Amino acid sequence: MTPRPRNTRGSGSRLGAVWPPMAMLLLLAVLVGGCSPGSTGGGQTAATPTPSPTATNACADVAALEASINSLGQVDVAKVGTEGLKTAVQDVRAKLKALADSAGSQLGPELAQFQSVLGALGSTLSGVTDTSSLKAALPAIRQNLTEVRTTGQTLVAQTKSTFSCP
Repeated sequence: MTPRPRNTRGSGSRLGAVWPPMAMLLLLAVLVGGCSPGSTGGGQTAATPTPSPTATNACADVAALEASINSLGQVDVAKVGTEGLKTAVQDVRAKLKALADSAGSQLGPELAQFQSVLGALGSTLSGVTDTSSLKAALPAIRQNLTEVRTTGQTLVAQTKSTFSCP
């Protein structure tokens, strides 16, 4: 009978030879399990992060802007006249300013484009002084309103995406 070679790693038992690889597998399993989505590693679900004040403000401001753009699209010029339309445009400008103040540096070209389109609508409206000039300006006003709606929707979508707004 030949003597078995002595294990120099452990206590002389097979457990000593198997322990380091088993420990590595166990450690690997714990680390991989702790990295799964929504897990903190202790079997608990990770808490939803609290939005930053900037994100909270931007989300509130973009919701207000979206409502204001929708209201602008519902203005009946025949009922409220050009002054009513100008008032609605001023409301959109105020909401846009609030959004620009809370998130403007993170919005980029969408913000600038919307400001430009809104300015074009304001310029068109400033040339309306009576019924005759309103009739002449109606095609341009319709075009401006379409552009305001389109670029406004793009700005709203970009803002919601950037700040993870509902």
